[in-house]
Amino acid sequence: MSEHAPVVDAGTQRSFGIKSAWFLVFALAVTYLLSFMDRMIITLMVEPLKRDLGLSDTQVGLLMGFSFAMFYSVFGLPIGRLADRVNRKRIIIVGIAVWSVATALGGFAQGFWALFVARVLVGAGEAALSPAALSMIADKFPREKRGPATGVFIAGGQLGSAVALIGGGALLGSLLKQPKIEGVPFVGSVFAWQSVFWIAGACGIIGILMMALVDEPKRGGQDAPGEGEVKPASISEVIAYLKNNRDAWLAVLVAPSFYTLLVFAVLTWTPAFFERAYGWSMDVIGPVFGVTALVSGLVSPVLSGTLIQFMEKRGLEDAPLRTFLYFGAPSAIFMITAMLIGNGVLSMVFLGLGLAASTAVLATPQIGVQNIAPVAMRGQVTAMLFLLMNLLGMGGGPLIVGLITDYGFGDPSALKWSVAITVFFSAPIGLLLCQRGRKGYVTLVKNNASHASGRV
Repeated sequence: MSEHAPVVDAGTQRSFGIKSAWFLVFALAVTYLLSFMDRMIITLMVEPLKRDLGLSDTQVGLLMGFSFAMFYSVFGLPIGRLADRVNRKRIIIVGIAVWSVATALGGFAQGFWALFVARVLVGAGEAALSPAALSMIADKFPREKRGPATGVFIAGGQLGSAVALIGGGALLGSLLKQPKIEGVPFVGSVFAWQSVFWIAGACGIIGILMMALVDEPKRGGQDAPGEGEVKPASISEVIAYLKNNRDAWLAVLVAPSFYTLLVFAVLTWTPAFFERAYGWSMDVIGPVFGVTALVSGLVSPVLSGTLIQFMEKRGLEDAPLRTFLYFGAPSAIFMITAMLIGNGVLSMVFLGLGLAASTAVLATPQIGVQNIAPVAMRGQVTAMLFLLMNLLGMGGGPLIVGLITDYGFGDPSALKWSVAITVFFSAPIGLLLCQRGRKGYVTLVKNNASHASGRV
């Protein structure tokens, strides 16, 4: 073996156990599940929140997206810097505690602004997870194995959405049939949606216990000797690096943000869409949509990661961007069809196909960042990815749909057109940016490979 060859952590070779690399991925996936559950549970509550708190579609769009994304984005960059310096396991545990308590606090809200603040804190807590988690995975798995490992981690988030929809829908549907509870201290009247927030927040204990069992990986453990011990890059160095390689980073950082926008425009408004367009009740929408999200979301990230691994082994260095392009256009077509087809069952089928394709798309940038970001700035660049994906994507998608519905059409029944328009305009931008960056991405992959092998 060359003295310059990357170090292979023995944990990647062990059978599954608490000390293994795959147990780390499992624990991170469970944590991601819980974060998405707390993030997505509010999508089931659009009509109850509008009724009980007197909210508009625009306000609900702010609660589902921008309130969360705002502090998620603000806290992501400093947490990314911390992930390049300090114990990442502890960062994640603190984050779980913050977002779980904040989710429970949402159940005490008596108006828009109280719930807005609670959602802001949920975003602040969840900002701790992805930069630290992806950095840990990169330090446990060599480049050729990161695709499947990252896919499993991302699948945890999709499972979290499904758990929120299936469990939350069934619970909310059952509670909505019960009379509200009066005279509760500090709260007054307790509505069904408040109880769902409290239960979701309490589940954070599971994530804390899971993360307590994992080991902190050696930083740079899969990179060239000494590379993992370099001083973390300054913000100015990170910005200069991104600017000098702008086409590649537009493809990896910005293009996925436009797809996140269309995904969350669809995800967050789907329960309300089926209730308004087809009259489905929440105890039907939650389980049906949840199973759809589960089937589509669990398979596609792992499929995407495995496809990337397959192409990389055959010398296609731009495999993540190729995968983005392969799945990107079909996902947009399926989602627009789901909104406009006019049949509830067929709409759900096309929605599942669209979610499967779009989830495969959104697995690609996280693998791409690990492949081309230098170790000294990996956490910070990952934080920038999630800043853009959440501020533009999760923050913009739900809000844009609400604005179009309220101020464009002025009619809640036009929700399907608002979603379709949002998807129609955001998808081509993402595809064009991805295509433009392929050459620059390949250059960075080759540069990193040369550096890791000592040919600098």
